[in-house]
Amino acid sequence: MAILTAVGISLNWRLFLKVTPLEEVSPFSNMAWLPVLFWVTSPIVFWSYQNNMLECTMTVFVLFSVYFAVKSVWKSNHWLLVMAAFLTAVAVLCKGSVGLFPVIVPFLYGITYNPKGIVGAAFRSILMLVLALTFLCTVILLVPGMREYLDYYLHKQLLPTLSGIREKQVENPFAFLLDLVSQFALPAVLLLVISAKRGFRAFSLTKPAVFFFAVGLAGTLPLVFTPKQSAHYLVPALPFFALGFAVVSSKALTWSETFSNRKAIFEKVAWFVLTVTIFLSLSFWGKYSRDAQKIQDVKAICARIGPNSIISVSKHFSNDWLLIAYFGRIGNVSLDSNQPHDLWLTDKAGVKLEGYEPLDLATTEYRLWKRK
Repeated sequence: MAILTAVGISLNWRLFLKVTPLEEVSPFSNMAWLPVLFWVTSPIVFWSYQNNMLECTMTVFVLFSVYFAVKSVWKSNHWLLVMAAFLTAVAVLCKGSVGLFPVIVPFLYGITYNPKGIVGAAFRSILMLVLALTFLCTVILLVPGMREYLDYYLHKQLLPTLSGIREKQVENPFAFLLDLVSQFALPAVLLLVISAKRGFRAFSLTKPAVFFFAVGLAGTLPLVFTPKQSAHYLVPALPFFALGFAVVSSKALTWSETFSNRKAIFEKVAWFVLTVTIFLSLSFWGKYSRDAQKIQDVKAICARIGPNSIISVSKHFSNDWLLIAYFGRIGNVSLDSNQPHDLWLTDKAGVKLEGYEPLDLATTEYRLWKRK
């Protein structure tokens, strides 16, 4: 997902080179790595991709949706708008209605580049929204179980969350924007260093920068008014802020002649670092950075009982999300704290269970019991 996101950032960057009056001979045209760098150095990006959050998958579809939406305006191609709407629908299917924000892209593009054609831009956004909803309705009608899932999502999750019933309301909703600012500490420091050396005239708030910042805000501001907030909700919008910061600072980062002469050396060093990184990553394959003993116990239990099993647990296990996730991912095994089943899981030092006998397993932290 991180690699696909980097590709999407690069494609959006290069697309705007072709549709803006920026000179192709400028350093701007050779700096697609800059927004990727700004994006990847965000702390929440590191955390989210390490934990494979749903927002990471959503971000890929959002980025490519924006790419095709802009390209559809540029080429007046309705099929590209259909593709953008389809990708928006898929983004929604990843994790809810927040994935709809790309539908405003044609409107934002019109405001930024062609204010006189604002009516046509608004129509494109409305059309993109209708198409995205049509795709979603098609999935709901054709895929078994989707209607039941949608009913559950609306009445058990989305509406209770928005009304503040399901989640504890945040005390200061605008603290969410402070989280956003903190994610771009590195670009902010870079801009300050450049301004100290070259003055603020080195920066360029061009139309692409305004557009990218507007798209980022479209994916962020609606979340400010929701009772439930978390920093990783920012992930789908962060690439657009990174693109905006990169546009602002790109012309100030002009390569010197000395650097150009040493470009081959830097490229060789970069390839060497990439090779070493891939080698080290493969060397850690199959090893645990945490919860090694817990994972080994779960593997031993799942190997003994097989998939699609249900294990009873006490109430204090019901909030052990790591244990629940490991059982689900490793063995497709569920834990139930509401009613007894033939299998029961306790701590290794747990009390003896009446009517159950312990199974002989090579576990360290947990003991599995079976009904007599």
